[in-house]
Amino acid sequence: MKYSAATGGFYFDSIHGVNVPVDAVEISDEHYDYLCQGQSNRKRIIPDGNGYPILQDPPELTIDEIRAAMQCSRWRFKRALTQLGWRADVEAFVASADQDTKDMYADAHNFTRLHPFIVAAGQLIGKTPDQIDQIFAIGNGFVE
Repeated sequence: MKYSAATGGFYFDSIHGVNVPVDAVEISDEHYDYLCQGQSNRKRIIPDGNGYPILQDPPELTIDEIRAAMQCSRWRFKRALTQLGWRADVEAFVASADQDTKDMYADAHNFTRLHPFIVAAGQLIGKTPDQIDQIFAIGNGFVE
């Protein structure tokens, strides 16, 4: 088996024949298995300085990437607001908002951290971004 740093792909002479990239290096089946196992554990396969495939930890996520992944169900979201003592403030904001906002709050199946409603409601009730993150941390700690 061979690995090409240029394409990031694995190649077999028996399958790819003359179409194996010229930079491809020979790797053992054991090393291929090691790479696949690492990849299934969130590691990335990258070439070293000689084009040989190695594993690398994924880059640390930024706070924006972490927040983009935050979500919780409507029930969990409202339960977290209650636990934090913020539900009345959020629902007062919703009551004064336009109909689309009211409908979204009432009917959304999930709330996502970076949704404009979440950002605006948080700002209007005087919460910091880190405090808003708590809604999702607490909300995801409940078992439905």
